[in-house]
Amino acid sequence: FFLDFCFCLFLYCKLVLYIFLYLFKIFFLNSFIYLCFILVLIHFDICLQVLVLIHFDICLQVLVSIHFDICLQVLVLIHFDICLQVLVLIHFHICLQVLVLIHFDICLQVLVLILFHIEYVV
Repeated sequence: FFLDFCFCLFLYCKLVLYIFLYLFKIFFLNSFIYLCFILVLIHFDICLQVLVLIHFDICLQVLVSIHFDICLQVLVLIHFDICLQVLVLIHFHICLQVLVLIHFDICLQVLVLILFHIEYVV
């Protein structure tokens, strides 16, 4: 905000100086005062350019920071999504193994019961 205010202020000063420069050019052509106003105008023009450069440098740094922050968040989300998928896969793999073990245990118990029943009957 401060840099935007300074930018507008220097634009206003530059406009005022151009007006004074034009008036002094009319009344005091080739005079020392006219040269001083040219120097002041050059000074404010350079200051304005420096402020604009600082402003855009700060804006660029902010944009780069935002970009890398978003990239980091996306990478973290991708990482945790992959981790979650792996954990879900491991969980369901373990559940499947447990179900298979339970199934075969039940099947084995049924077979054992059938065998004992056959032996008992015979």
